[in-house]
Amino acid sequence: MNLVINRVKYKLAEEISGKIFFSKTDHSMDFCLRKKVLTKILKEESFNSWCQDKNDDDKIYFGFDMQKSENDYSCLIPKYFIPKYIRYILKKEFLNRGMVVNYHPKISDLSVYMKKESGSAWDKYYRFDIIIHDAKCELSISVGSEDTLISNKEIPYNTNYKIVKFVNDDNLIRKYDDQEKCRFVANREIRQTLGYDGHRKLQYKNNYELISDFYNKYVRDISNINIRFTSVGLRNAELREVSKVKLLENKMVFKDEKVDINPITGMRDFGVFKTSPKAYDTQFIFFYRNRDDANSLYAYLKNGYKNFPGLERYVGIPIVISNIKGFCYENKRIEEEYENFEREKLTDTYYNNLFAIVIGDFDKNNTDDEKTDSYYNIKKSLLLKGIPSQFVNETHIRQTTVFNYHLPNIAIGILAKLGGIPWRLKNHPQKELVIGFNQATLDDKSYVGSSVFFTNEGLLENVYSYPKSSSPKEMIELLRKSILSYIETNGDIERLVIHYYKTNSNKETKKIEHLLYNELRINVSYAIVEINDSKSQNDICFDADYNWGMPISGTFVEVEQNEYLLFNNTRHIDRPLTKVSDELPIKIKIHHADNGGFSHNDLISQIYEFSRLIWKGLKQRSQPATTIYAKLIADFSAHFNSDIPSNDLTQHTPWFV
Repeated sequence: MNLVINRVKYKLAEEISGKIFFSKTDHSMDFCLRKKVLTKILKEESFNSWCQDKNDDDKIYFGFDMQKSENDYSCLIPKYFIPKYIRYILKKEFLNRGMVVNYHPKISDLSVYMKKESGSAWDKYYRFDIIIHDAKCELSISVGSEDTLISNKEIPYNTNYKIVKFVNDDNLIRKYDDQEKCRFVANREIRQTLGYDGHRKLQYKNNYELISDFYNKYVRDISNINIRFTSVGLRNAELREVSKVKLLENKMVFKDEKVDINPITGMRDFGVFKTSPKAYDTQFIFFYRNRDDANSLYAYLKNGYKNFPGLERYVGIPIVISNIKGFCYENKRIEEEYENFEREKLTDTYYNNLFAIVIGDFDKNNTDDEKTDSYYNIKKSLLLKGIPSQFVNETHIRQTTVFNYHLPNIAIGILAKLGGIPWRLKNHPQKELVIGFNQATLDDKSYVGSSVFFTNEGLLENVYSYPKSSSPKEMIELLRKSILSYIETNGDIERLVIHYYKTNSNKETKKIEHLLYNELRINVSYAIVEINDSKSQNDICFDADYNWGMPISGTFVEVEQNEYLLFNNTRHIDRPLTKVSDELPIKIKIHHADNGGFSHNDLISQIYEFSRLIWKGLKQRSQPATTIYAKLIADFSAHFNSDIPSNDLTQHTPWFV
């Protein structure tokens, strides 16, 4: 395996020739910082004297292409500002070549738009995202989009749209600021109106060719006395940067301790690791608008369909209809009719033996707010009754040529929600508590969800959520409860691993240590690992020995100190016999790992392990169950207004998958 990373080397002049200009007012300058920050950076009495009339929190504006006037301050460019100066050089070069530039994007240092196709009203652009890694003198270049739409003429702004970006006269992208007419970058709403779904199938080789071509044509030969690019092309990843997780983590255990690398063939050839303890007590209720949909799905689950053998043969759960029968509703808004059904038919406070299969045209990811609300409202009502549920899209049932591929996923979801274990990992459980945290935002309110695992079998021991505003206090309280519960169940705890959704602050680390060593007085090793919620496109690697394709699963590459890319996909061997789908890596940053038996390899291998324990279906996920489950829990908490019902169903089963 010969890996190439999407980075190129540059070299700076020994002495930077140029000046930085500061202003107390915004003259469309490139950057700004608060006075108290700048005084710490510059440490110059002349600068302090110049801005003494400003308060510490007042903004000072600065840039590199402004002529000094008597009201401004200038000096040679200090080291701290070199990355910003490189951005300035790149901006000028790309604008001079007629490209559109976003100078302050959220996800990178610079975004550059290169025209791909011209249209009658909208032109199509490639977007390349650039990040400056000044400590290594490297630039990373990634493909952010292959079909960004920018209007080629000024058009009136539709006030019904959310805030969008516009392109000003000098080809710089800015936020919309009350112009009656301007050139726009199409946002999601505009793209949908124009018939673009925004989905781009990832192709590693295509990305490699686009990035290499962009670098060779527009970056490598940039002529500037202060910077030159020394890379012939994208650089090879060094041997010391590349590692692999333990091969043991590739294996999963199914029925009778049989082992397979692939959940599809493992389930087909061997069956589930552990059947549901409720398998023969469970009765099913079908919710449906169209009786034919319910009859078809019932027949498929009972008798099988094409390569799917049926629910009982596949996961050991017979499909037995409840005495309550089904619930036929007429309107897309199901809630009002459900209330009558529940009042008349579901009269008990709590049910231990029912499972609801809800058929409709709504799902939690739908852009239609009413359909989304219906999904969450019905889900919550059933949870309060102790009834797990599986939602099935009626459109999928009618797609008879491909619905057989949905049925195994539905069956695995039903098994997991009824306490069964489809498969586990081929290793030995340790005395280790693993907790995942993640967040979700709805209507500007953020919620944090948490999933707690006691064993590598993927047994979920606790579900917890809270508003993000109370995060530090609630996090410590959750850790306390989880540790005490673990000790009560297992007698001892040796290690604690926290999978976190953001950068851990020193304040949070001190609170964790105070809890462990001062309050609970336990000698436990702990680690905090940040797992980026979104897959990484800013850093990516290509396997030169695999036609510039996706690196083999389990490969991880150190891209910065304590920061790694983990490639977690279905390419398990050097030369797969069948085509594998390209999958982006995830980014991992290890914030704390003391000397109590942890290594970075162990922690990354564990993330890889937990990605095998997600029972949303047969498709492999790159994220671990810890953070995916926590994200789902946070989503439900947001839609439930932080009120997830607390009962045996919600606390010990993955009811949310």
